[in-house]
Amino acid sequence: MLQTKQNWFRRGFIGLCILSGLLVATVGFLGYQWNNTASAKDNLQSSYNTLSAEKEGLITENISLYSQVNTLNSQNSQKSSQIINLTNQINQLNAKYPQKYFTSVTALKNWLNTAVNKVSWSLSGWDRSLALQKLALADGYIWNISYDDYTNTYINVVFVEPEYIYYVWHDGDYELRGYY
Repeated sequence: MLQTKQNWFRRGFIGLCILSGLLVATVGFLGYQWNNTASAKDNLQSSYNTLSAEKEGLITENISLYSQVNTLNSQNSQKSSQIINLTNQINQLNAKYPQKYFTSVTALKNWLNTAVNKVSWSLSGWDRSLALQKLALADGYIWNISYDDYTNTYINVVFVEPEYIYYVWHDGDYELRGYY
């Protein structure tokens, strides 16, 4: 019976050792997990702090951008108002002084015969072209001045309805130059 008590004692001791080993392993594993959890918690807290700072920066930037958008919208409204005012002024000028094209080459020729005699011959080619332009604009005609490289003279570019472009020189000569 002594042997059986010793066997039981040995078995109990071995069982106790195994249980102690399991307990130590479990405690060690839990301690390891606790350290990992604490480390993960620290990492999460650090990430949270970083993201919170970035969020605050983005909120500040968003407020700044909204302020800029409001400023630009205000400026856009002012520019739109100016455009409307200028358009109204142009419409008033067009109503008072309607721009028109010469209706035919005969109309252009008749107008030139009268206009060329109103301009002093002592003026330079440029000044005569300007004077003809002023007379044309006063009569409501669309009249542009250009420089002709080929002839080295200033010319007036005139549109004759419905689709012709004529060059007019300061002496009253004119020539068909194209279609539009």
